Amino acid sequence: MKLQAKFTDLEKQVNQAVLERGDVIHHTILSCLAKQHIFLLGKPGVGKSYMAKKFAEAFDYIGSDNSIPYFQIQLSGGSEKSEIFGQVSLSKLKQDVLWYESDNYLPNARIFLLDEITRANKLALDSVLEPINERTYKNGGKVHKTPIEFGFATSNFKFNSEHFTALADRFVSWFEIESLSEEGRSLLRRKKLNKMAITIKFTEEEVKQARTEAMSVTLSDKADALIGEIRDTLASEHGIEISDRKEEALCDLVRAEAWLNGRTEAIEEDVLASIPCFWIDPEHKPIVTKLIRKLCNPQLEVIEEIKLNALTLLNNSKEQPTTYPLEDVSDQLKNFAKSLSAINPTPKNKEVYDKAVVTVKKLQEAVAELLLVKMKKVTI
Repeated sequence: MKLQAKFTDLEKQVNQAVLERGDVIHHTILSCLAKQHIFLLGKPGVGKSYMAKKFAEAFDYIGSDNSIPYFQIQLSGGSEKSEIFGQVSLSKLKQDVLWYESDNYLPNARIFLLDEITRANKLALDSVLEPINERTYKNGGKVHKTPIEFGFATSNFKFNSEHFTALADRFVSWFEIESLSEEGRSLLRRKKLNKMAITIKFTEEEVKQARTEAMSVTLSDKADALIGEIRDTLASEHGIEISDRKEEALCDLVRAEAWLNGRTEAIEEDVLASIPCFWIDPEHKPIVTKLIRKLCNPQLEVIEEIKLNALTLLNNSKEQPTTYPLEDVSDQLKNFAKSLSAINPTPKNKEVYDKAVVTVKKLQEAVAELLLVKMKKVTI
């Protein structure tokens, strides 16, 4: 089996265990290949930590360097360095050596989860900067390398103070995790998906080979120019800027996307993978998403815009029925359906297109039922 196919199979399996998180799971694959970190924003109970743990199950080997697969900690205002780096060795302390017993802690883990990171105190936050960015840490008066490959941080709210800023930039990709739909909750209740184990397993050699191949992908001139255009447009027109560090890192995610699709050179379409990298403030997400989709895949942007407009229309009708009467909503939904039918989706956009068609159809059916009820009331 080609390594690309194995990663694709892993993505499918994690999607079966973790509902309605397709974009994040796909990007976690890319982040694994590119050795970059992910930040997950969302209210409690939406499965942020669970998704990270399920993904890590595929890499549960002990490394040749004796590294552990996974380390997780829930941070708080009282978190101490020893909870992250391990207890201080008393025997070495007697020899005037400050040594943390880190074998089962962050410095010796390949994948990490820093849960509720925005609740941590400044000391705890500062202590993880070097390990997760430089992949080094100080112990016993010396600098040591860590096996950290990539990791997650989660929060219920966005960064709101200056001492989070430096750390925030170390997390290249940002996602908002929403609550499950009613359909998703029903499926979760009936199938108990959170008990599903991840059976696809990777070896250390497979991971190294995949990363070597993915990071050898080159950026085409058009892809390179497009990334620069996105950066400049967001900065000049919207005041949204990213650091040089982050720009370099997101290019590795674009390479990983190309590799997963069997390419040795990244094309413009692969730059779509950079969407979560250009925002930290959730208010910037729609601006970033719209611009990058428009530049990288115009057809995808048209499809998504029709779907969003249809959903917004029905929501407006519920909140302002006088301004948005059902008869007008029905007519506009017909126009949306007609616009979709005129699109011949590319293979890459087919899944998104099919979902948009289903969504508009369901909205039409819902409005038709409401109109029927309204007519019956008038008759009575």
